[in-house]
Amino acid sequence: MDPGPVISEILTDYGFVILMVIGALVVLGLVADRFRRRQPR
Repeated sequence: MDPGPVISEILTDYGFVILMVIGALVVLGLVADRFRRRQPR
């Protein structure tokens, strides 16, 4: 089996999911940063 097409299929199937996960982590990071700024320690 040629690993090239398999890798391309995995990237096509999970690429959007990975982008969604990264976007969610960025949003959570921004929300956490705002929450920390609202409550100074």
